[in-house]
Amino acid sequence: MGQHARRRRHIGGLFAPLFGLTAQHHGPEGVFVLLCLTPIPAFLLGLMLTVPRVIPDRESPDFAEA
Repeated sequence: MGQHARRRRHIGGLFAPLFGLTAQHHGPEGVFVLLCLTPIPAFLLGLMLTVPRVIPDRESPDFAEA
């Protein structure tokens, strides 16, 4: 088994165990419903992201004004 094939087994992230439990209890249909609902909390969490604050560089001519 090559390195690429070994790495592919670990794709899944944090939701893989949740999908597995759902498949055991509700079958593939339950997993597809869960996959359809997953973007909703992702979108809501994305709304909470803020714009990163820019820290002026000391070498910048605008540093004295900040």
